[in-house]
Amino acid sequence: MLSRWGWTILAVFLIVMSGIVKAHIHFIRVALLAILGLAGLYLIHKLAGDYMKITGGRELGHALGLWKRSIPDQMDYYELDRSLGSEHPFEAILAQDPVGCARKLVCSISTKKDSKLDKEERTILSMIRSSSFLGSDDGHKEFLKAIYIGVKSKNPATCTTAYNKCIYSYEQLVQFMKSF
Repeated sequence: MLSRWGWTILAVFLIVMSGIVKAHIHFIRVALLAILGLAGLYLIHKLAGDYMKITGGRELGHALGLWKRSIPDQMDYYELDRSLGSEHPFEAILAQDPVGCARKLVCSISTKKDSKLDKEERTILSMIRSSSFLGSDDGHKEFLKAIYIGVKSKNPATCTTAYNKCIYSYEQLVQFMKSF
């Protein structure tokens, strides 16, 4: 019984031989180029596999942007605050979001019961409620206000009214958030 390589070599040999018998010299050139191309692709595949084994796939995947960033399942507030990397991160968020879509999202999330929140929503609310930002960031106060509006009203329509410059629905905002 022939192995996979044996069948491959036999098939290539038959193609080359039929080309010699039936066609001109051009077929031989095309067949040889096809064989060399397949051999080159196979060698690149093996080289990439070896590289992934050596590095564990970390550098290549991150360099090509193949993996999304994620929030760990268990993260304490100190790590969460330190990971933001800025003294006033909420002011930076507000500067990039003049129409209030981020606040609308936070407000809409806070209208839900805690038992209905998923992991990402819980993390967003815990990050904003973190005590390390109190008094140091005016943008943080804006997000706390959005939480207050949502908790008090318990109605996403109130958030839509409060942040009416944002044209996106809650579902669209969630999709935007999950795409990053």
